[in-house]
Amino acid sequence: MLGQLLLTFGMQYLEVLALYICQVVIAGDFNIRAEKTDNAAAARLRELINSFGRTQHVPAVPTHQAGGTLDLVITKSDQIILELSVDPPSSREDSF
Repeated sequence: MLGQLLLTFGMQYLEVLALYICQVVIAGDFNIRAEKTDNAAAARLRELINSFGRTQHVPAVPTHQAGGTLDLVITKSDQIILELSVDPPSSREDSF
């Protein structure tokens, strides 16, 4: 249920951000296992990101102690990210 709420709110948020000309970075814990190809919430998140011309940059590596890519970095598709590193979940306090 939280994933569905996040997707609904995310769509409204992206609709507002689509009006901005400047570069926008959306980052944080999305609480959706983004690396899962067979997960309905992850598929909907990918569709939402793509439909607004955005790109998710975090590779499919664990960002949470229990596994899964929950922490994401999303930008406009034409925005270039030169370097992005993902610390192991055990090195962060907020990854439980």
